[in-house]
Amino acid sequence: AAAVRATGRLVSRGWLVLLSGFAITAASHTLIVTFGSWLEDEFGLTPAGLSAVTFLLGAGELVATLMVARYTDVWGKRRAVAVGALLMIPASAGLALWHHHLILGVALLAIGVLGFEFSVVSAISLGTGLIPGSPARGLGLLVGVDTVGRAVMSVPATRLYTSYGIGWPAAIATALAAVAVVTITLSAPRPLRSRGQPR
Repeated sequence: AAAVRATGRLVSRGWLVLLSGFAITAASHTLIVTFGSWLEDEFGLTPAGLSAVTFLLGAGELVATLMVARYTDVWGKRRAVAVGALLMIPASAGLALWHHHLILGVALLAIGVLGFEFSVVSAISLGTGLIPGSPARGLGLLVGVDTVGRAVMSVPATRLYTSYGIGWPAAIATALAAVAVVTITLSAPRPLRSRGQPR
């Protein structure tokens, strides 16, 4: 196969893939940095209880990773990223509404984490194609943007939690997940038109 010529530039609409990655990780981080305090303040969970919830979330991440291996190639990379982000929307919205219920709230949190993990792992292969001929550079750029998403949301999420509880961080996560769905969908390349084909 012919080698891909390195251009040093993002592919068309590549910035939308980056924006989607930013939104996905920012959405997840608004919940990750606040759920421990929420469980302690709202339900008085002990360190052992928090450890059990963390174990549950880790199991959800493992399930999501296994699902990537099974479904992402079948559905397509962008669709898989969108499906994961779509899963985060009702999960985060439900947590914003029903965060006073322990079992339901933890279940919704786990679903949100599963959706995030499925989405972000599916996006790895998109990252390697962001800069033609430079897969490592493209992936590094995507990971860097994801890291910025986490950093940007750390302070606002914790301040919102301190003032209003987990409801507002969960609502912000819902909006960010919706942004991720829209941007990853719009990032799909436009189909090439044959010469003379009407626009």
